[in-house]
Amino acid sequence: MFTKIGNGIKSFFLGIGKLLSTALTSSFMQGLSEEVIHAAYEYAKVAAGKLIDNNEKREFVLKLLVSKFKLSENIARIAVELGVRLLKEELKKDRL
Repeated sequence: MFTKIGNGIKSFFLGIGKLLSTALTSSFMQGLSEEVIHAAYEYAKVAAGKLIDNNEKREFVLKLLVSKFKLSENIARIAVELGVRLLKEELKKDRL
C-alpha cells in the first residue's frame, strides 16, 4: 500500500517538475532573459528604497520592465518575482 502511495507522490512531483521546466522554457522564449532578471533585481533595490508597500514595489518594477523591455505583463511578473527572490537572498546573506 505504501509503495503505491510513494509511487503516486513520486509521479506527481515528476509531473510538476516537467511542467515547471516547460513553463520556464516558454518564458525564456517569450523574452525572459538573464538581462531582464538582473534589471528586475536592480529595480527592486530602487523600489525598496522608495516605497513601503510590497505590492507597490512589485507594480513599480513591473511597469519599468514592461516599458523598457516590451515584455508581456505575465513574463514581466515572473521576472519581478525572480528579481525579488534574488534581492531577498542577498539581504539574508548580509544579515548573517
